Amino acid sequence: MAIHAILDTENPRSFASANSTSQNFVLEFSIAYFLVDLLHYLLFFPNDVLFISHHLGTLYVFITCRYMVNHGALAILGLLVLAEATSPCQNIRTLANARKEDVPAASKFYEFLTAPGSL
Repeated sequence: MAIHAILDTENPRSFASANSTSQNFVLEFSIAYFLVDLLHYLLFFPNDVLFISHHLGTLYVFITCRYMVNHGALAILGLLVLAEATSPCQNIRTLANARKEDVPAASKFYEFLTAPGSL
C-alpha cells in the first residue's frame, strides 16, 4: 500500500512535497494500526518500554505529517516500507521472547537475535 502511494502521486516527488490523497490514506491506516498495536503492548507487554516508545514516536511523526503539516509523506512512507521489510525479524524475536522460559531453543534464538547491550 505504501509503495503504491509513493509511486501513484500527482504531486512532485520531493521529500517536502504536499501529501497526495493516497499518501494520506496510508498515513491514516498506519496511524490506526499503530494505535491498536500500542494498545496491545500496553495491555499485554507493559514493560516493553522500547517498543512502546517506538510506537509513541512513530505516531507523533505520522500524526504530525498527516494532520498538522500535510507535507513529507513521501519520506515517511519510504521509511515505512523499509521498516516493514524488517518486521518478520522483529516478530520472530518477540515470539522467541514470549516462549524463552519454557522452550530452550526459543531462548537460544532470542539471545542470537538480541544485540549485545540492547534492552
